[in-house]
This record gives sequence, structure tokens and C-alpha cells, in this order.
Amino acid sequence: MTDLQWAPETCTLPTIERPVREREFTDLFRTALRDITQTSPERADFVLAADAEHTARELAAREASCCSFFAFTFTAAIAIWGVGVHPGVKTALDGYDPEEFERLIARTPYVGEIGLDAKVPSRLAKQHDVLTALLTQLQAKPRLTSIHSYRATNQVVEHLEHTPITGAILHWWLGDRSTTRRAVELGAYFSINTATVRRSDAIDLIPTDRLLLETDHPDGNRSGARPHQPGNVSDVEAALAKQRGVTTAQIRAHAWRNLATLVNTTGTKPLLPPRVEAILGAIE
Repeated sequence: MTDLQWAPETCTLPTIERPVREREFTDLFRTALRDITQTSPERADFVLAADAEHTARELAAREASCCSFFAFTFTAAIAIWGVGVHPGVKTALDGYDPEEFERLIARTPYVGEIGLDAKVPSRLAKQHDVLTALLTQLQAKPRLTSIHSYRATNQVVEHLEHTPITGAILHWWLGDRSTTRRAVELGAYFSINTATVRRSDAIDLIPTDRLLLETDHPDGNRSGARPHQPGNVSDVEAALAKQRGVTTAQIRAHAWRNLATLVNTTGTKPLLPPRVEAILGAIE
């Protein structure tokens, strides 16, 4: 019996094409398989690298079309969905409903983005009102909270001084040295991308145990390291490592530990996907 004779008669893939299909799956698993768990005699869960999703979906669709006895389901094993009210988006501001926001944050550990955006001065009054309401809600239910501060870093810090929250993450931070010191004193974390490293004159004031890494994909990494995708922060790691005189591995380890600390202090671990919870648990 050859390796390909196991296929049931209901498989409609021509015999001559089966070695090619087998090689495609072999190549996918060889390059992208990260974990596998057999959950029952009929089911196995495969964890693949994120950048292999398109290839895996296309291959699974072709396999299902000829072998109807296979069923493929794709889920984002380490993606975390959040809820936010972006200050630069009019429909988001106008659509903010405190009761709906309260209902949604009960289901997620992550809020983002909220904050202020001075790009449209005519909407700043509305932004201030919404941010005040959001921070008040987040005082009672802490979350990992990504805060936008485009041309409004001082005003954002003033809001946090008036309504401090646990879990504040200042996204794409470009505050001056005085404002940065105030944010550090408040216990805020700072989400850093390559633009922050290039343009900030206060990044040296940010303690290493408050650093988190980001790409702000797709806007913040147009010229960053390839492939351009949310998880590829290698250029941020390299820039911070050079600036701080440490290795990229040390920067990466600090960022993961900082994230684990944030999850613990906000009490959001039960809201994480199981795989993310396991990853952060291994860091502690």
C-alpha cells in the first residue's frame, strides 16, 4: 500500500494530483505549524503562524472541495478584540452610548482607541466630554486602555490626572519632556513604534518597565520591517535596543513582562483567550 491509498473512495481529487496536495500540506506544516492538539478521535486543533493564514485558508478550501469528509474552521487563536471610541472618527464620537460601552467592556480585556485628537478643533469639546465619561467608566472596570493623543498630549495627561485609571497605555506617544514626566508619575505605560523612536525627544524618560511595542498597522509601519503586519515589531525592538544599549531579546522580554504585569494589575486575565493567558502565565 502506498502512502496515498488511505484516502476514502469519496475523495474526488485525481490520484495524479494527490502527491502534489500532500507536499503542499507538508510544506505548510513544516514552515508554519506551531502546535497541535488532538481534542477527540475526529478532531485536531492546529496552531499556525499568523502570516500563513492566507495559504492555509486557500489550501483548506481546495481540500474541502474534493474531500467533503473534512471540515476546516479558522479562528484567531491569539487575537484580542477590543472596543473603543476613536476621537478622530465623528461617527464613533456621535455613536458613543455609555450603556452599550459598559455592556461591551464586560466581554473584552482591551479598550482602544479612546482619547483626544486635535486634528479637528471643532470636535474637541465633544471629545473631552466623551473621554471624561469613558475614563469614569474605566475607573470602575479597569482594562488595557490604548489612549490616542494626537497634538493633545498635555490635555490627555490632564484628563488622567483628574480621572486616573489603571491600565492606561499612551499610544504613539509624542509628548514633551515635562508632559512625559507627568505621565510616568501617573503610572501610565507607553506604546512605542518606530515613529516614536525617531521623533520623540523624551523617550529616554520612559522607564523600561513601562514600555510596550506596537506597529500601529497599517498606518504606523508603512516603511517598517517586512512583512508589514501587526505583530512584526522587530524594527521597534532594534531601535529601542540601540537607544538603550541592550539586546533586542532583552527589549522583547521586557515588553512581554510589562504586558503580563498590566494584565495582572487590571484583573483582566479571565477575559483573555486561553492561549494568550497561557503565554503570559509562562512569563510570570
